[in-house]
Amino acid sequence: MLSHRIRTFIAAVIYVVFAIPCQAKDPITLMAHSTGPGQWVGHYAEPLNEQDLKPFVGQYLLTGQWPKGVNRPDDPKLLLGRQKLGATRVVAVKVEEGGHLVRLTTDPVVSPEVHQLTIGDVTLAVAFWGLSVKIGVVDQPDHGPKMVLPMLMDRKKLAEYAGFEPALKAVESAWIDPKQPLMMHGWLRLAEGEHELTFLSGREFTLEINGEKTGSKAAGGRYFASLKLESAGTEMELKVVLPATELPISETDFWEVTKPARKGSAASSQVLSMENFLVPWAPEAAPEATLAIAPPPYDLTGGDGVKGRQVFYSEAAKCANCHAVDGQGGKIGPDLTGLRGADRSLVFHHINAPSDRIHPGYPSFSVALKGGQVSMGVVRSVDALNLEIVDTDAKVLKVSSADVEELRPSTSSVMPSGLAGTLGEPAMRDLLEFLTVKPK
Repeated sequence: MLSHRIRTFIAAVIYVVFAIPCQAKDPITLMAHSTGPGQWVGHYAEPLNEQDLKPFVGQYLLTGQWPKGVNRPDDPKLLLGRQKLGATRVVAVKVEEGGHLVRLTTDPVVSPEVHQLTIGDVTLAVAFWGLSVKIGVVDQPDHGPKMVLPMLMDRKKLAEYAGFEPALKAVESAWIDPKQPLMMHGWLRLAEGEHELTFLSGREFTLEINGEKTGSKAAGGRYFASLKLESAGTEMELKVVLPATELPISETDFWEVTKPARKGSAASSQVLSMENFLVPWAPEAAPEATLAIAPPPYDLTGGDGVKGRQVFYSEAAKCANCHAVDGQGGKIGPDLTGLRGADRSLVFHHINAPSDRIHPGYPSFSVALKGGQVSMGVVRSVDALNLEIVDTDAKVLKVSSADVEELRPSTSSVMPSGLAGTLGEPAMRDLLEFLTVKPK
């Protein structure tokens, strides 16, 4: 038997252990910038633990919210809803430089908007913010994954992160070397309407926006160029060339863009943020599409589900080459088991006109390789170094990421159009019965 004193001590210890609340971690947002299609780098002042980021591998970063009742990217209901959603799968995470540098690999994305996901107290986000930087020969823009400057107007951050990022160290060194020409290249993103901008720099520069050029002027030890722009709300190509020079360079004044401050503000100007600048390989922002469903050409009810199953797996339809139902079939496209109970007219429309709205989890790309070969299909990242392209014939091509010259989102689905006309009215009714009605 334990003595009264020992029992009292144990009770006190238990009370202390359970009564003192655990100190919760502060929420962390990790923002990584693009260094090429599917490649991202984040710089962080506080060291990170790679184990805290491992839960994101295999998960999807999103540009929106899942529709109600949907929680996975292969759900075919994503085609039937009208919510705007972009998704990219995290393939690999690597932490370097004592936790200050994070490298991510994801599937390629079709939207320039921020993709993010929160797991626990960590939010992981990726963005195309920043401009590419070319040092030395600057007569031609480079669209490849070269050096990227994500903190355009923050000289202090550039110096801090250059301490553990060789690419940023090269930019910093070239910036203060008057013999080194540089070129910054990317997209300027402004809201629709008229804008008055002033570009400021610590060294002279030539500015080109959508093909129109202007040179900088010196004033007070800095260089500036002011111009008025008319924006249609779409991205404008931006090139800033900083030539080799004998003129003085200000090491403290880096580069910034300002616009007049809003009315009522005490400041005379407002600095544009990083979100206004995108790297040159960022995909163009597509306008929000309105899904217009035309009435079906005939009655879609009354089919035979057993015959519809035969149609699904037939050589005429070839549905099973890419899709599965109840675990049987291909894995190139979404599993269609989730279509049971769906509106037949919507399912008919997406079968017959698949390019009207491409499934966000299965976007198609045009891929140009350095050897001249061009393929189109669904593109997945296999690991940090390789891509897998599944073409319109369901053939798989594996390539090195380094061999990709250009990766451009396609507005066409890999699924062929006009299948309803190919199969005919009775077969389409049977197919819709099989896909939308659960067998008894």
